[in-house]
Amino acid sequence: MFSIICIGLICIIADFYPAYSSIKTYRESSDENNLKFWQKYWAVRSLFLLIDFIVWPYLEDFDVFYLFKVGIYLSLSMFGTASKIYDSVICPLYNEVEPYADVLVQHTTLTQFVASWRGNLYKFFIEDLEEFLVPNS
Repeated sequence: MFSIICIGLICIIADFYPAYSSIKTYRESSDENNLKFWQKYWAVRSLFLLIDFIVWPYLEDFDVFYLFKVGIYLSLSMFGTASKIYDSVICPLYNEVEPYADVLVQHTTLTQFVASWRGNLYKFFIEDLEEFLVPNS
């Protein structure tokens, strides 16, 4: 029950409030610093989603993990931690991998990726699902 409450708080703190603030800032403010803050926030949020994807299977059973995430996401938007993490971690890391990322993005498009995986995805989602729902007699 505690983890469900924390997950709800995370959705509000990490996604809803920042999305609302980002849209409001974009529409109504000409303050460059505020716009940059929210851009940095979303870059850090993406990094945290990647980290969460990796560690979640190992920590999902610990309720303290969810409370820790609530604290992290509160600090990102309310105390400006996102800017500090962006400036000290993401920006230097991006500067290192930018040339390689540019080459990768230029040679790979989403369309090519989807086309190459379409057959496999169809088999996985449709054929395997049909086989599961209607087993052969």
